[in-house]
Amino acid sequence: MTAFNPYTISWIILTPKTGKATKRDQKKFNSQITRSTFSISAFSSIMFAHFATKEIATEQLALLKKTNKDYNATIITDKQFGLMEIDYKTKNVKIHFTTKQIEDSKSI
Repeated sequence: MTAFNPYTISWIILTPKTGKATKRDQKKFNSQITRSTFSISAFSSIMFAHFATKEIATEQLALLKKTNKDYNATIITDKQFGLMEIDYKTKNVKIHFTTKQIEDSKSI
């Protein structure tokens, strides 16, 4: 039996540049990718989808096209996703991105 590696699975995080993520944009993004589906987070602050490897996530990210709003797309590891902080008082989701991830993020 192989051990689970939290650094193998990758997530695409879509953060709206202004406002909140919308169901309309979620449906458009889901129609553009083939390997997963995007979900909207608590308080509609981000959208996310998981993929088996970073290569698959990168391939699927290239398929995403602009929707109604502008989004920043960042690929993170499963470990980072698990360490995501949700502040229920301020209704904010905080993910600790690395400098390289921020540099590699894509604007959609």
